[in-house]
Amino acid sequence: MLKRNPQLQAALYHAMQAALGTHQLALLIVVAVLLASLGWFADFLYEVIGGARLAWLFPVSLLAIWWLLRNYRNHLKIQVIEEQNPPKAKGVLMFLSRLNPDALQLIQARLDNDPAISLLALRSDPDLQFFSWQMNLEAIAHHIGRIQYVMVLPSPQSQEQFAIFKQLVKRLWPGVHLQIETLPAANYKKDIHKIAEAVEQGFRQLTEQCSLSPGDQVIDITSGTSLATTAGVIIAQAEGRRIQYVEKPDAEPCQVLQADISFRKE
Repeated sequence: MLKRNPQLQAALYHAMQAALGTHQLALLIVVAVLLASLGWFADFLYEVIGGARLAWLFPVSLLAIWWLLRNYRNHLKIQVIEEQNPPKAKGVLMFLSRLNPDALQLIQARLDNDPAISLLALRSDPDLQFFSWQMNLEAIAHHIGRIQYVMVLPSPQSQEQFAIFKQLVKRLWPGVHLQIETLPAANYKKDIHKIAEAVEQGFRQLTEQCSLSPGDQVIDITSGTSLATTAGVIIAQAEGRRIQYVEKPDAEPCQVLQADISFRKE
């Protein structure tokens, strides 16, 4: 039995994406028609000019293209780009950590007793400084005005608290029509494969059920463990999705940053 080669699979996947340029049906049809037209044009030249005269052209062209691409790649250097105040997205996928019992009780009390609950009030609440859901709320707040869907990937522990989190988000932005859904829970500390599958499922739902383009989807990797972050980054890069995280500088407001990779020629 042949052994799987993940690097080769990823390379073939990216080559297919680069060649087709899209996974959407309408654009795939356009690409297919274009490729067929190029094939007909090549057949026309073959018949008019003559096959024998063009027999050398194909292998020589492939060799020249291969040499140029190899030489160009050797002069490229990968760099990480960090963008402040990134563009707003319609769909946000995020991890949700478990809220400790004391903080959960305080949040429930605020929901029950404060009809005018707001993110600003939570930020300044001395009893709720740096509670684990703050970064999730800041991640959503950045996209208010455009966001429509929030996909939450919980742990088995935070899954039991999802209803309260959803209620909190709805109360903080009552005038915003937000569809908040939960994905199957994954163990943030052990099961990277299940985390990756859940992230991929979240992106698939944003694409197929919510009809969002890849450019309108972002994953927030602030919450969760390092294992969850790793799985999120790998799937996001493979699927061509944006990656963001929330930074909390000392004595400064939270800031949403977007990270991506790029290439520059040395």
